[in-house]
Amino acid sequence: MKGFSIGPFDCPTVALDGAYIATGFPSMTAIAGLVDALTNRCGTPAANAPFAIVVHDLQVHPGRPKPKADSKAEPTEAVERTRGRMRATLLMLDPEDAWLTSQIQDALPGLRFAGSVMQAVGKRPEVRVREFDDLGKALRALAPGHLILDRGDILDRALAIARDPLDALLDVFALQKDDQERWQSAYSFSEDGEFQALLPVSVGYQCLEPLEDATTRSGTRCPTTPHVFAEGIVSVAEARSSRKVSRSANGPAALPAFWSWSSHPDTAVIHLTGRSFAAISSEGIPA
Repeated sequence: MKGFSIGPFDCPTVALDGAYIATGFPSMTAIAGLVDALTNRCGTPAANAPFAIVVHDLQVHPGRPKPKADSKAEPTEAVERTRGRMRATLLMLDPEDAWLTSQIQDALPGLRFAGSVMQAVGKRPEVRVREFDDLGKALRALAPGHLILDRGDILDRALAIARDPLDALLDVFALQKDDQERWQSAYSFSEDGEFQALLPVSVGYQCLEPLEDATTRSGTRCPTTPHVFAEGIVSVAEARSSRKVSRSANGPAALPAFWSWSSHPDTAVIHLTGRSFAAISSEGIPA
């Protein structure tokens, strides 16, 4: 199975507030929106292409932009945003062998990454796109960074002993000092004793009305797309060294690094989950 390495690229004004209870990292749903727009431009809408993200640098801008005044010089109701500068590389898989490198390259101009323009790094005139079929080699070819893994399993463990999902999130990310005066959470280390750099990420939506009742609504961004009211879902991810992963004995192919959409009509949940390169190679993309 082949894939495409897109980047590295700079995002000077990336949005870092994907959900009302999680800030500091771009929403995974926003990155999925970029991938959806990219495959749509390549002639394959709703391809649900699995993607991974390697973060090379992330700096939060100081302060928060204030809402602009409206025509009557009164503050608007817009929520203040947290933004930053990010350098990253996007890895996108092509299980159906549907695209060419030139197609991806031609489709990139004008697309945004979590609200920010994507700028080429260095003196290159455009963001670089390269094809790969070996994930380990693709990661080793990149500058040092951190691969973002799906760690919903940690949230599941916390939820088993928590009162509700919000309480479970607080248990995962609440920090306390240990005996050596280091700030840690109860989930900072794996069962093997390895430190885990965990972060909250926005991964999807809990619909507030039945999916089968979805219909078009006036005033929405796309008047022909079915619309439902929903609230955001936050899960747990881990930032793990891409260089360390690429050189590990087990390799990167078994890690849940590639995110794609899953739909659950019975619970009205639409969310992103991470799967491994090996699983996608053998099982394909979920329907």
